[in-house]
Amino acid sequence: MNRRHALLLSTAALSACASTSAEPGFRSMAADVQARTGHALRWNRATSDDQRAERAVRSLLLKPLTADGAVQVALLRNPRLQAMYEELSVAQADIVQAGLLSNPVFSADVTTAEREALDPNLIVGVTQSFLDLLLIPARKKIAAGEFERAKYRVGSEVLDFAAQTKAAYFKVVAAEQAVAMRRAVAEVQEASSELAERQRQAGGTSELAAMSERALSEQTQLDLARGQAELSAAHEELTRLMGLWGAEVGWRSVDRLPEVPLTEPSVEHLESRAIAERLDLAALRQEVQTLHYALNLATTSRWTGIVDIGADVARLKDGRLVVGPRASIELPIFDQRQAPIARLEAHLRAAEELLQARAIEVRSEVRDARSRLLYARGVIERYRSEIIPTREALVLLSQQQYGAMLLGVYALIQAKQSEVNAYREYIEAVRDYWIARGDVERAIGGALPILDSGPAAPTPSPLPSGSPAPTSGEHHHHS
Repeated sequence: MNRRHALLLSTAALSACASTSAEPGFRSMAADVQARTGHALRWNRATSDDQRAERAVRSLLLKPLTADGAVQVALLRNPRLQAMYEELSVAQADIVQAGLLSNPVFSADVTTAEREALDPNLIVGVTQSFLDLLLIPARKKIAAGEFERAKYRVGSEVLDFAAQTKAAYFKVVAAEQAVAMRRAVAEVQEASSELAERQRQAGGTSELAAMSERALSEQTQLDLARGQAELSAAHEELTRLMGLWGAEVGWRSVDRLPEVPLTEPSVEHLESRAIAERLDLAALRQEVQTLHYALNLATTSRWTGIVDIGADVARLKDGRLVVGPRASIELPIFDQRQAPIARLEAHLRAAEELLQARAIEVRSEVRDARSRLLYARGVIERYRSEIIPTREALVLLSQQQYGAMLLGVYALIQAKQSEVNAYREYIEAVRDYWIARGDVERAIGGALPILDSGPAAPTPSPLPSGSPAPTSGEHHHHS
């Protein structure tokens, strides 16, 4: 009896001392995310680690941000991520609760009739649920499974957030380059419009031609303003994702998008890799496993019911204390746990179907992202091999004919505008490529290696090298 009491008390003491800190689980999840992305996570706990993270953020913001820098700032500073990590605290608290014995129940009974043996006429007792002690390991196993599922779910959301941040970054840099291109086009068209107006005043061109040039100039200025608005919206979206405010919103990005690699890693077996590595699928698998265990536990313990054991204490009139055992057991006559078991069975069937549905969706996401990546690469290669060289050759020929007085300055400027537009479209294609590549990484649950770097894309000047600037009184010459 003494040994059993000691075991019960020691179990209760150990349960009461269980830690509610989810820090070990967070470190495990953070290590998994870092292995997949190369980026560190921080959980704001008012420690020295927080101060080091803040210094790292300030250091990153002092220089132009790269895509990796923007993602790292977002992972360290976004408050929504900090709120998400508290799901681990909730799951850890459930583990602690599952390991606790229920509190003992104190009772006091007054006898309804005078008993000569008792003084006073009072019996006190203490009861404890015996079943609690037996079910603690099973409850803790279920809660631990739920904690693992929370880790996978939070990790998956962090990876999605990192991919979203990287895509937002590429939009910002592409918008900045597009604005530079549109500004170049606007400057060229403004020069053309001013030339046309001077020629009209000198009688060298018609009023219709001058008005056409002016209308085109206004359109290019409007395109520039629209591009600046798109840049501002993209900048603010990324600022929100990085959790920045105040003076920090003045961050700068690098001047150019990363160059597209010459070759791609093998896209074979991406679907099987996604099925094996996606954390959201791991979370669903863990849910199915936990529900299986909970259902088995409910089925095997359905006839056990509630079992309470305890002791009653009373004092006799001669001064002696007497102790007697007390026990109560639930009789499962009306309720054999049919409803909870049916509920668990329904949850299990739903979880299995959701896992199957998610696996199908993941495979489709991989195929879709892979197709968009290959399409984006095809567009870039076509711009590199055909469109940009053709537009450059057209500008060169136009410049030669202009020098030979066989082509008017407006045709020359129009050729230059087409060349600049080709570069702007190339920038958009590069942006789409990097976003598609990020979607592939997001779909497979890990990073793709960059095997090599491609050539830098050329940047046009507002006017062709060696071409004359439009001057007052210049006339058209046509072939």
